[in-house]
Amino acid sequence: MKEKIDLKQFEGITKGKWSIIRNGSRIDIGVGTPDSYSPVITFTESLADAVMKIERDVADMNAIAAVPEMIAELKRMYQRENELLQSIGEWGMVICPRSGQWFEWDYGCQSESCVDEEDCRELVEQQNASE
Repeated sequence: MKEKIDLKQFEGITKGKWSIIRNGSRIDIGVGTPDSYSPVITFTESLADAVMKIERDVADMNAIAAVPEMIAELKRMYQRENELLQSIGEWGMVICPRSGQWFEWDYGCQSESCVDEEDCRELVEQQNASE
């Protein structure tokens, strides 16, 4: 299974909804309104004009401004995934560490990549013990 992104590394980011704010000839990505805000990133006058003319740069600014919302959504999705995995585990299903496929605990893994290998249930137990 692919490692999850460690969201703890983002806990110190500027709180609030980020947006792109035109401040005279500058562009800021920050929290608040044009009248009262805290900039996170500032594009100077010379850079701001160039950035606004390049579609990819505008898309990048929009992506940067969306970072807090994306982190919050990813956090919610991780929680949903954990709840789902817990429910599936209660049904007796586990993921094979070798093939990445689901199998019913009582019958063992039936994946072709595991046929000639040791019982995958032992691998699952070892993996759970190390967590």
